[in-house]
Amino acid sequence: MLYYLILILLSHPLFPESSSDNQQSQAVFDSLRITAKTSPKRAISEIREKLKDPSVVGVPILESKYLNILGEIYLDLGMPTLALSNFIEVKQKTNLNNGWVLSNIGNVYFQQKNWTQAKKYYEESLLMFQSYPNDLVQVESGITVCLSNLGRVEKQLNNNENALEYFKQALDQRLKSDYFKDIQNTQSVQSNEHIVAVNHVLYQYNLLIQLYIDWGYTNLAIEQLEYSDSLINLVKPFIFSFQKNGFTASFKRYYGMNKTLKMIIYSQQKNFSKALSESKDAILYLEESPFELVSHLKLKSDVLLIQNKVYPALEALDNAIKISVKNGMTIQEIDLLDKKSKIFEANSLERSALDLKNSIDIKKTNIHSRRVELLVESLNYKDELYDSRKQLQSAKTKQLIILIVFILTIIILGIFIFSYRTRKAFFFQKKTIEKQEKIIDQNAFKEKENELMMMSANIVSKNDLLKSIEKDLDYHISLLEDDNDKKLMKPLLKRIKDKIDDSADWDNFQIEFSIAFPDFIDKLTKLNSKISSSDIKLCCYLKLGLKTKDIAKFSGLSVRAIENQRYRLRKKINIPSGTSLDSYVLRI
Repeated sequence: MLYYLILILLSHPLFPESSSDNQQSQAVFDSLRITAKTSPKRAISEIREKLKDPSVVGVPILESKYLNILGEIYLDLGMPTLALSNFIEVKQKTNLNNGWVLSNIGNVYFQQKNWTQAKKYYEESLLMFQSYPNDLVQVESGITVCLSNLGRVEKQLNNNENALEYFKQALDQRLKSDYFKDIQNTQSVQSNEHIVAVNHVLYQYNLLIQLYIDWGYTNLAIEQLEYSDSLINLVKPFIFSFQKNGFTASFKRYYGMNKTLKMIIYSQQKNFSKALSESKDAILYLEESPFELVSHLKLKSDVLLIQNKVYPALEALDNAIKISVKNGMTIQEIDLLDKKSKIFEANSLERSALDLKNSIDIKKTNIHSRRVELLVESLNYKDELYDSRKQLQSAKTKQLIILIVFILTIIILGIFIFSYRTRKAFFFQKKTIEKQEKIIDQNAFKEKENELMMMSANIVSKNDLLKSIEKDLDYHISLLEDDNDKKLMKPLLKRIKDKIDDSADWDNFQIEFSIAFPDFIDKLTKLNSKISSSDIKLCCYLKLGLKTKDIAKFSGLSVRAIENQRYRLRKKINIPSGTSLDSYVLRI
C-alpha cells in the first residue's frame, strides 16, 4: 500500500514545469502579433489566458513578452492609458526587455503627437540596445526598430533628409540578417523565421516608399516598389506552405500595402483607372488586416473625391467605418466619421452634415463609454489575475504541506517499526527524527517569512501600478473638453484611488504575520499603547530581519523617511542607550 502511494505521488509533479525563454519559440510571439493585426479582440483574449497559465506565471521574461504585446494592441486601438500601464508593468518585472519598453513608451507619445518626448524615448531605447551584447537575441531587431521609429519622428517634423538616413540604416540592418541572407543564397523560404525576415524587409521598404511619395520623389518610390515586388515574387511560391502558422496573412498584408502605395502613385499621375484597379487588388489582400484595410479605404475615398465621385467615396468610408466598429478601432472610427461629415459640408449637403454631426457626437459619447468599460474590464482582469496567482501560490503551499505530512508519516512509521526490533536503534532513530523535525520547522518558518515579504512586495507593486494608472487617467481627464465625458470618468478615477493603499492589504498582512509570530503585536502595544500602525508595520519588518534599505523598498518610502521613523520609535518604547532597535525588536 505504502509503495503504491509513493508511486502515485512521484507520478504527479508537485509544481508545473516552467518553460524557459530559450524553449519558447520566437515564432509564437510573432504569430501572436499577426493575430493582433487581424483580430485584436481575439489576441487580447489569448494573451489573458496565457498570463493565467501556470507555465508562464512566475517566469518574468515570458510574462513581460505577453504584457508587451498586450500594450501594443491597446496602443493600436487608441487606448494609451492601458498601453502605458502594461509597459510600466513590463519594466517592473525584468530589466532584459527595457529596450523594447522604452521604445513602446515612445510609441505612446508618438500617437499623442508629442514628437519631442517620442524622440527622447526612441534614442534612449537605441542606446540601450546598442549596449547589449551582440549575440543577445533580438538586439539586432531592436536596433532596427529604433532606427525606423526615429525616422518616423523626423518625417513628422519634415526633416526628410534625416528620416531618409534612418530608414536606409534600418533597411541595411534587415538585409544583413542571417535569415534574409539564407533566402538570397537559396532563393527559397524554409521556415517561419525566414518569413518573419521577409516581412521585416518589406516593412522597411514600405517606410522608404511612403517617404519618397510624400517628398515628391515618385521615381525613387517606384524604384523601391520594384525591389519590394521582386522580393514578394521570390517568396510567393513558398509562402502558402506556412498557412497553419498564420504567416500567410502577414505576407498578404504587405502585398496589399504595396498595392495601396501604387494606387497613390497612379492617382498622383492622374491615371485613375490604374489607381482603382490597384485598389481592387489591395482590398482583396487586406481583408484579413483591419488596420491597413481601413487606412486603404480612407485613401481610396480621397482618390474618388479627386474625380468628383462623391457617393462612391462615401461608400468607401462607410465600409471602413463598419470594419472599425467590428474590431473596436475607436480612434479610426471617429476620424472616418469626421471625414464623412466634411464631405457632406463640401458638397452642400448641410442637412446630412448636421445629422451626421449629431450622430458623431452620440457616437463619441458611446465610444468614450466603451473605452471606460474597457478600462474597467482591464482593471477587473488585473484583480482576477492577482487572485488567481494568489490561489496558485496557495495551492503550491498546500501541496508542500501535504508532502511534508506524508514524509513525516513515513518517518514516524519507520521509527515505530525500527524501535520495535531493537532498543538501541530506537534511540538512534529518535535523535535523527528530532534533527529532521528541527530542519523542517526552520524551513517552514523561513517559508512563512518569504511569503510575508512577497506579500509586501505585491502590495507595493499593485499600489505603484494603480498610482501610475491614476496619474495617466487624471491627465487624460484634464484633456477632455466635454463635462459629460469628465463626469463619466470620475467614478473610475475614484475607484482606482480607493484601491490604492487599501487597508485590507495591511489587514491581510497582519493576519499572516500573527500566524508566524502570535504574541508579537500584543507585546509591542503593551510597551506603548499609543504606538501607531506605521510603527507596528516597521517593527514587523524588523522582526523579519529586514534592513532599512529593504524596508524602504517594501514600504514605498525613502530611506531617510524610514530612518526618521526608527528614531521616533526608539523614543516611544524607551529603548536603553547602547541597545540597537533591531536586536531589541528581535527579542520581543
